[in-house]
Amino acid sequence: MFYKTFLELDKTNMLNIMSFDSKSMEILLNEGFSDYYQSDFPVFYMNKQKNRHGKVKYRNAIDTALKNNQIGAVNKIIWYITNY
Repeated sequence: MFYKTFLELDKTNMLNIMSFDSKSMEILLNEGFSDYYQSDFPVFYMNKQKNRHGKVKYRNAIDTALKNNQIGAVNKIIWYITNY
């Protein structure tokens, strides 16, 4: 799965989009992919989102997971941040 998309999703980080689901985060942040994790290339950062009124706000994956009550996703994100 691609961590960053360009055309369809306005350069939004794929982890931010998928953070509403704990199982998706468990798979995307699996330790089996640890060879690809590098501190030089962060996968969590603030993403610009427009609401239906055109107002811009910035969110990250933790905000999205907390908003959707996905404690498992928050735990996996915190695990990733503390390890990488």
